[in-house]
Amino acid sequence: KFKKGVPLTRIMLDAGALITHKDAEVDVIIPDIREYLGTKNSHPAIKLDAIFLTHGHEDHFGGYIHLARAGYTFPPTYASKETLEMLKTFLTEAGINLNSSEWKDKFIPVKSGSIVNFKGVDVEAISMSHSTAGSLGFHFLTKIDETDEAGILHLGDYNLRNVIVSEGFNKKELEDLAERKLI
Repeated sequence: KFKKGVPLTRIMLDAGALITHKDAEVDVIIPDIREYLGTKNSHPAIKLDAIFLTHGHEDHFGGYIHLARAGYTFPPTYASKETLEMLKTFLTEAGINLNSSEWKDKFIPVKSGSIVNFKGVDVEAISMSHSTAGSLGFHFLTKIDETDEAGILHLGDYNLRNVIVSEGFNKKELEDLAERKLI
């Protein structure tokens, strides 16, 4: 349900690339999200408010790198500090000058338990276990007139075992979220 006169909030979750088989005609497949991204000379057809990245694997942020190299601009990007550092390393290796004005204030680190608000959507980060440090899941809670309306839970790639590379899955954190929010 949408309230008349309230602008939509557009949030993208991950921007990955698919690495193809060695016999395929192409090396990589990326999502066509160009209408959501501007360039130095144009605005996007449909403006995104933010991108949230779950973790630092190519299938979750690789498309971001290819599109940045093609000259597209991005809204603020939220992820764990580990994921953002990996993304910045890949972007730099791809020849992107992260010191330019278009990249200023684009990378915002979030920690497990932190909540970011966008025009009526609360986004809460949740620690997840995976094979890379800083893996997060996200809970999106929409609000209309400050009333909780609907929630979406996205856990990214995960396993429920203890991992050595990061904080890992916290069952109590997820149970607490379920008690406090709509899922």
